[in-house]
Amino acid sequence: MEIFFKMLLQILSVSLLLVTSLIDYIWKDKRSKKFKTGKKWLFALTFIFLVSSTISTYVDHNMNKKEKQLYINQFTSLKDSLSGIKHISILLTNQISPFIEIAKRNYPTLPNEEALNRLQVDLKNIEIKTKYLEKKENIRIEEERVLAEIKNTPPELDVNLFIDRRTKELILAIQFKNKIPITFRYSITKTDNTIVGPIMVKEMELRPEEGMQFYFKSHGKVNSFRIPQNDQTKIFLEFSYSSIYQNEINNQKLSGTISKKYLITPIRLACLPDL
Repeated sequence: MEIFFKMLLQILSVSLLLVTSLIDYIWKDKRSKKFKTGKKWLFALTFIFLVSSTISTYVDHNMNKKEKQLYINQFTSLKDSLSGIKHISILLTNQISPFIEIAKRNYPTLPNEEALNRLQVDLKNIEIKTKYLEKKENIRIEEERVLAEIKNTPPELDVNLFIDRRTKELILAIQFKNKIPITFRYSITKTDNTIVGPIMVKEMELRPEEGMQFYFKSHGKVNSFRIPQNDQTKIFLEFSYSSIYQNEINNQKLSGTISKKYLITPIRLACLPDL
């Protein structure tokens, strides 16, 4: 449609110019007002169409010039893109070449593509194993950290004596407040240093859970103290303990001694203030 309009402008311009040139030969009465007016209109229309055609040609030229520049820019951009793709392709080829060599070395009888697929599966399995080993190593490191923390943690516990109402024996109760395993020994004596019990040849070992209680018979009965009726006597508990890691860590804070004294009668036992 645009081309048709431009052609029409050019044809009309040429036609009006031709009519304007021939009107003098065709019109007989050149002095009439109608002739003069008609000739003026012909000149005006010729001028208008010539200017319109010139402007249309100029506009069309500029549009063609812009389109040409746009095509040049697009071509340059496409050329740069193709150059970049070619460069990336070369890099990828160089990077994948070692994998092709490895794949062919591991699977010499297979085509390149299938060998690469097999190699990809192998690499995936290696990645899974690596993650598993990393997780296992992290667990080991965490276990070592927790064990080191346990080894440097002092035992927290409390001990008490009470009388078994049925057997009248002294019972040692150990209440643990943390999970630190210990070795211990204890003794129960009277005021005159007489040993009530037990006589421990070697230390005992306990591996508790937090809040756990242990009970030990002292092998000393209340009636063996020969306490007169309505009378009373004192006994002393000496409980020494240490973390089983003390010798390894060489930390004196991992051991301790609990000393308590009790007032005992033939029927009851009362703990006195700490020594």
